[in-house]
Amino acid sequence: MRPVSVFCDFDGTITVQDTGTVLIDSSLGYENRRSLDLEILHGVKTFREAVAFMWKSYSESINISLKVGTSFRQAESERDIPLTVVSSGVKPIVQNPLLTIIANNVKIHHDHWEIIYKDER
Repeated sequence: MRPVSVFCDFDGTITVQDTGTVLIDSSLGYENRRSLDLEILHGVKTFREAVAFMWKSYSESINISLKVGTSFRQAESERDIPLTVVSSGVKPIVQNPLLTIIANNVKIHHDHWEIIYKDER
């Protein structure tokens, strides 16, 4: 039998909501984040410029409650197949000792977070 590996996203796949959105909305506010989303869509800001601004607004330690999808919990408990999470999220949020994680990282400053993209190392 061939070995099998499963790769999946984190936000909206393992969790019910997008973790970055929850955190950013808690510090920047929904309307401000949504305004930046629209600036990306209309070419006013690049994705990286807007995301950097969003994460600079976040200065809290991670203290949110995320809902894990019930189908993921069931599959996780029944599986004997390695699962690798590939996420555009950030490691401190998606990190889990039971999973292999491939994600962006952050440098946590005393007053903001700075995103460190995986492809910029």
